[in-house]
Amino acid sequence: MTYKPPEGSRNPYDYPLGRVPNYFDGLTGEQVCAEFDARMEKLFNQRFAPIIAKVVAKTVSSYITKRLEGALFYRGVYQDGTEYGEGSLVQHAGIAWVSTVEKATTKPGTSSEWRMLIKTKGSANDGDE
Repeated sequence: MTYKPPEGSRNPYDYPLGRVPNYFDGLTGEQVCAEFDARMEKLFNQRFAPIIAKVVAKTVSSYITKRLEGALFYRGVYQDGTEYGEGSLVQHAGIAWVSTVEKATTKPGTSSEWRMLIKTKGSANDGDE
């Protein structure tokens, strides 16, 4: 014998004593699937999505860091007072310079913070003028 609550009722107290109500009683197969999907989506968003996001962020961050290692970043003409990061490529006095330190603050050619990349004929430091 199957016990059912009054039509449209979802209240567990409408069931006869001793019977544990089934949440899905009275629902069609499509409704059960939709309810199951909604519960699984909620569970995923609350429990698993944050964990997956952290793992993906860590992996992507590590990948990007490895890919940018040794990369050059063109920063234009050297500007006094500007701090340049490692790999910054600047032009100064007709010469292309690359920063070799994390925070280069000196003028290219005046310290070991910079390495000459390309020297053009006729540049300020060219002895052939």
